[in-house]
Amino acid sequence: MSKSFMAKMLEKVLSSTKMKYMDSKEEADKYIENPPETKVPKRPFKSKDMDGVEVFTFGDENAENTILYVHGGAYILEINFFQLLHCRKLAKKLNAYVVAPVYPLAPLNSANQNYDLLTPLYEKLSSRNNLILMDDSAGGGFVYSFCQYIKNTDLPHPYMIITYSPWVDFSMSNTPYPSEEDATLGDVGLREFGKTWAGDWDTQDYRVSPLLETILVCLIP
Repeated sequence: MSKSFMAKMLEKVLSSTKMKYMDSKEEADKYIENPPETKVPKRPFKSKDMDGVEVFTFGDENAENTILYVHGGAYILEINFFQLLHCRKLAKKLNAYVVAPVYPLAPLNSANQNYDLLTPLYEKLSSRNNLILMDDSAGGGFVYSFCQYIKNTDLPHPYMIITYSPWVDFSMSNTPYPSEEDATLGDVGLREFGKTWAGDWDTQDYRVSPLLETILVCLIP
C-alpha cells in the first residue's frame, strides 16, 4: 500500500527533527550523562497532586468511565501539549474522567520507582467505574507490564486496556529494527534508554519487556 502525499510530507518533516541520540550511541551516552531538564506543560492545562503523584485530570469525576492514561516518549520525554489535548478529547468523547500522571523519567529514574509510585494511584482509581488503562508508545509497554504484575497481587484487573503502538521489548531482541525507515525513533537510542529505564532489572524482565512474558494474560472480563 503506497503512502499518501500528506503521509510522505509529514514523514519528511518528522525526519528533519529526528533527534541525533536515536541513531548515535555517542549522542545517546551524552544525553544519559547530562539529561536536559524536562518541563511539564502549564497552559492551558493545570496539574494537581493526587496522593503524592502529580497528575492532569479531565472530565467529570463521576463520569461513566475512568481512564488512567500513561503517556509515551521513550521514557525520556515529558507528557506534551498534544497528549494532554488528546486526553481532554477522550474525556469528552468517551464520557470519562481521565487521569494522566506525570511520572519520573529515565535516565534519572527507573521502572522500579514508577511501580512504587503508580501502584497506589492505580489502587485508588480501581474503585471507580470502568477503569480503562490507555497509553501510547512507551506508556503502552509499561501498562502491559504493569497488568502482568498486578495479576499476582490482590489489586483488581482493569475493565479494559487500549494501547497505541506499545513498546513491548526493551531488549530489542526481536526482528531487526528499521531505524532508517523510522522518522522519529532509532534502534540505538531505544536500546540505551531502555537500559536506563530497566535499571537493576534485566531488559528481558517482563516488568519492562512484557512481550517476553511466557504466559498470555487476558484482563478483559
